[in-house]
Amino acid sequence: MLALLLCLALQVGTAAVDEAASLSAARKLQQIADKSLPSGTAVEFSEDELNAFLKVHGALALPAGVENVEVSLRQGGAVLGAQIDLEVAGKALENLPVLMRLLLKGTRSILIDSDLAIEDGRGSLNVVSVLVEGVEIPESVVGWLIEAYAPPEFRPYLTGEEAEVQTGLRGLRLEPSRAVAIVE
Repeated sequence: MLALLLCLALQVGTAAVDEAASLSAARKLQQIADKSLPSGTAVEFSEDELNAFLKVHGALALPAGVENVEVSLRQGGAVLGAQIDLEVAGKALENLPVLMRLLLKGTRSILIDSDLAIEDGRGSLNVVSVLVEGVEIPESVVGWLIEAYAPPEFRPYLTGEEAEVQTGLRGLRLEPSRAVAIVE
């Protein structure tokens, strides 16, 4: 995140860069959604484009209470960071045990590290680790949260199971600082 006290000129310049990178990502995503690219075409997204897109358009697609989302790409996966107001985003907190409610109450910094693979139109996402305010959440708790609160249609993707991907992608390769999507 940019330092809070950057001079106005730098802020305006950054906004223009964010907007340009966001538009670039949006154009590429639209081409994939419209199926206007030849099958097998590789579409590259930079980490900057993805983060700019999330910054500019994230509020339209992200659940309420999720803000300041940032993606850091790595070989075979990504780390997703965000500020989440779990009382807003996680409507079912009242069903959690008291200790979990206290841990998850309020706005928290969350880092989710996951492996992601899409090949031949099938994909899997395996959550490697989840940190809330820098504290790693045990794998058993992460699994329980996924089972208890993730929509059923997303559960296979969140547990490392391979499932058909309905995105118009034949493949996806994640590398440090870039993602390469292969269209169907």
